[in-house]
Amino acid sequence: MTANSRALGAAAAAIASAALLGGCGGTGADFVSNADGVCTDAARGVNAVFSDGGTPTSGPEAAAQASLLLPIERRALTDLRAIEPPRERAAAYRRFLSARERALALTERQREAAESGDPGVYDSLGERRDQVNREADQDAVRAGLRACGERLAPEEVRAVSAAIRRAATATGPALCTEAFTANFVRSEFGGLAGCRRRQSDPAAAADSVRISAVRGIDSVYALAIIVPSGGSSGGQRLRTSLLYSGGAYRADSIGPAPG
Repeated sequence: MTANSRALGAAAAAIASAALLGGCGGTGADFVSNADGVCTDAARGVNAVFSDGGTPTSGPEAAAQASLLLPIERRALTDLRAIEPPRERAAAYRRFLSARERALALTERQREAAESGDPGVYDSLGERRDQVNREADQDAVRAGLRACGERLAPEEVRAVSAAIRRAATATGPALCTEAFTANFVRSEFGGLAGCRRRQSDPAAAADSVRISAVRGIDSVYALAIIVPSGGSSGGQRLRTSLLYSGGAYRADSIGPAPG
């Protein structure tokens, strides 16, 4: 696995919805099912945008992608606001919604920065958005939500970790279609031929990889912080995103980890 720093690159995030739920919620079980359902359906919509467009490499590409993501994000907020939480979870849920609103505002400002061709501002806003999303995740968990809080089931964490280890430490041209998304192959290797050439070199692979902060939504996407040992990216602290497709998690993007 290699790492390219792209000023306007971004990992996929679950911030949108495709389901209008009306005023349902009520009981704890219904509340969790409905809210987590919104976040899960939303993530699938976001993944579809990233699958079609890949990682943006220029201001116009980033602005165009943000324009597709913003309506999904706005719809998510509408749907999530319509869900009534149980009284004991209401305060945490309100904080969760407030953080999502702030994230939406930052996405809108990122689009403006991309349109004006200012990658420095775009990246700075992205870092702030990451922080706001972490706050949203924490309050979602306090409200008893799992998908909205990006908490993977234990078996999913194991599957993600195994996928990362394979992508980072294995070699062979089969990785180009089995372990990486088309976006990863395109952005990191310039295409399938370049990927197969690179993956045929054993020196490109890491000896091992340390994995932490794994999060995401089951069978939709995952994010993690990794530090490879050996190989072309040895010693670097990186953030990677994986998308779930064809029954497996596949590396979709990689870049320097914030902080």
